[in-house]
Amino acid sequence: MNIIKTSTENSHFRSKGFLIVNYPGVGDAIMSYLIIRSILSTLKDNDIIITYPQNALFECQGFYKTFSLPKNLIFFNPRWYKFNKSDWDEIVYFMKKENIGTIINLQNEGRLYDKNYYQFKNAFLKDFNFWDLDFSKIYERKEKRHIIDDMKDMLSSHHIPWQFPVVGLTRRNKGIVFYVGGSEKNKRWSPEQWIYVIRMISATYKNEKIFILTGKSKSEMKEIGFISKNLKSIQNVCLFPKNTLNENIKILKSAKLLISHDTYSIHLSSLLSVPTVGIYISTDPVIWGSYNNPHFTYISSAIKCKNEKNGCGNCIHFHTSCPDIEKMRNSIDENLVVSTIKNAIKKLKK
Repeated sequence: MNIIKTSTENSHFRSKGFLIVNYPGVGDAIMSYLIIRSILSTLKDNDIIITYPQNALFECQGFYKTFSLPKNLIFFNPRWYKFNKSDWDEIVYFMKKENIGTIINLQNEGRLYDKNYYQFKNAFLKDFNFWDLDFSKIYERKEKRHIIDDMKDMLSSHHIPWQFPVVGLTRRNKGIVFYVGGSEKNKRWSPEQWIYVIRMISATYKNEKIFILTGKSKSEMKEIGFISKNLKSIQNVCLFPKNTLNENIKILKSAKLLISHDTYSIHLSSLLSVPTVGIYISTDPVIWGSYNNPHFTYISSAIKCKNEKNGCGNCIHFHTSCPDIEKMRNSIDENLVVSTIKNAIKKLKK
């Protein structure tokens, strides 16, 4: 079967390109990479063009030295993921200029929440092909399912087999890593809660190095500053508040254990098979967990937002401020997190 021909059979022009749309976060890029890899592994065509929102991950040496990237990778404006009508002319011009015939939408929203995209799709259905997650199933689903399984189903419907690039790294010599950042504030635990847990773990495992990493936003830097001030006297705690993404990935690659919010470190741990404890406040660990990772466990908030999006694993306040967020944060017991981490460390020693 000529998959390129099949994938573009409704286009008014022949195309060898895909425009892959996702949120602009690093974690979203990691999951999108799985789609890119699967397409390239199947089509085996050096002329295939992959376009993706400008993202720091794909310019990060620590990532592309471990996971191969396509030769023809072209970036576009990350703002376009919203499909605002004011951007439509630019998007269409870009697609025709780069010979892109197929849009792959990986945003876990659907017609109920991603309305701009579906308006664009209806307007240009005769011009381009559109591959979407199947929200007729996602919205009606009774049992939760990881978003990557829905991505796999989407690819399968277009005759693209799944390629999951697990990199089994054996040198776990970087100790225990706490990733206390996250670009979405609704996903982050409070600095006070982190301080308590890190104090307990560092006191129990004095021979282990404890690494603390975060992101680069102003609010993340403010929080890591407060954490650093309270933990700087503990000898086995190593704080890296100014690390680059590349430096963080280097540490994560050789971590014995990762403890993290729902952010890019969780998704990277699935590719690297790093044992992971996830703390989930406003997102669903079944839908957004460390995929295919046998060493993944999690603690999630017992309180859920009253405005959860149907089947999406988050709420309508995801990019703003959730009114229930403090209750959700506080519902996660620090001592439960400590005991979960201790259990994870025991498993490492078996």
